[in-house]
Amino acid sequence: MPMVLRDWNPKFEFKRDMLRTFLVWIKLPNLPLHLWGARSLGKIGSALGNPLFTDEYTANKLRASYARILMEIDVTHKQQDYITIKDSFGNKRKQTVEYEWKPTFCETCQNVGY
Repeated sequence: MPMVLRDWNPKFEFKRDMLRTFLVWIKLPNLPLHLWGARSLGKIGSALGNPLFTDEYTANKLRASYARILMEIDVTHKQQDYITIKDSFGNKRKQTVEYEWKPTFCETCQNVGY
């Protein structure tokens, strides 16, 4: 189970700061192998939230069907089902994003979990 540590901040409020960010594994199916570097995956992940790290299979390119990144996401923002990626050659591609779990967030009462 991953644990995230944060720098202490005197303005920290548990309810406001902790219950809006969650750790979620995302999959990037059929991502071209030339985009599997740490820098590329970091940029892709940054478009979705705060990328923390990849799994062992992604880091060592042992599974070619999808790349997997552990993300810290803010549930108050809409999770994207795809992003547009521009590679070093200037080519754009629509990349599907799959979430292994999506935390639920109620827009009306601003609460998480139902």
